[in-house]
Amino acid sequence: YARYEERFGSGDAVVSEVRAAGRDSGFARQVSLALAEGEPAEQAALCFLLGVVGDPSAAPALTALLDAPPPVAEAAASALRRLGPQIERQILESLRAGGSGHKRALLPFVTSSGATVDVVACLRDADPEVRVLACEALARTGAVAAVADVFPLLTDVDQRVSYAAVAAMT
Repeated sequence: YARYEERFGSGDAVVSEVRAAGRDSGFARQVSLALAEGEPAEQAALCFLLGVVGDPSAAPALTALLDAPPPVAEAAASALRRLGPQIERQILESLRAGGSGHKRALLPFVTSSGATVDVVACLRDADPEVRVLACEALARTGAVAAVADVFPLLTDVDQRVSYAAVAAMT
């Protein structure tokens, strides 16, 4: 895709063709299954493909790769961003079930106040980066009802968490 854009300009035609080809109901499932078999470069390319196709059924396979080596995890995160708000339910399920690494990768995707309960649970995570991202998610979604949950973080031992708590409450 990047080579196509370098050589011919906009890749919109490629994206349009991939989306049209991916409308087959089994396409995203087959590509998701292939993710487990590929080398990191192949996995990253398949993540890109799943993001372009835009099938929300690919979200579980993509979230599973968020703990993979950086090129694959970055490609999976980018694909999830392309899928957008249509996968929030899957993101919240993964947020509840995942460890700190998953939470770090998923919290930036939270966009609705309906996720407040799950994000508030992340405020108690042992990883300070997760607590910072949870504060940012609460601020981004306008979850005013969570101020009481954020308040104790003002005295967090990690200053980044304290600053994020202040920002979330303003």
